[in-house]
Amino acid sequence: MVIAAHVACLEAQVKARNTKAEARARVLLIEQMNLTDQQDMKRSTKRRERFSTQAVALGRGRNGSLDNISEAPAIAENEDSK
Repeated sequence: MVIAAHVACLEAQVKARNTKAEARARVLLIEQMNLTDQQDMKRSTKRRERFSTQAVALGRGRNGSLDNISEAPAIAENEDSK
């Protein structure tokens, strides 16, 4: 009876050690994956092509001055603002 209890206790300890070792291995694996992901992100990415747009003349403004900006929506909708 005592021997069976010792065996059961030893088996439980071995099982606990195995689960702790597996947990440590999982943590190490996750840390290694995070580290490699960070290293991949730090690597230089493909250089982007420079992009520019051409300037276009739009003509003069429809409202003479920007002093009274509240009239701008009415002018844009072709309403009489006066």
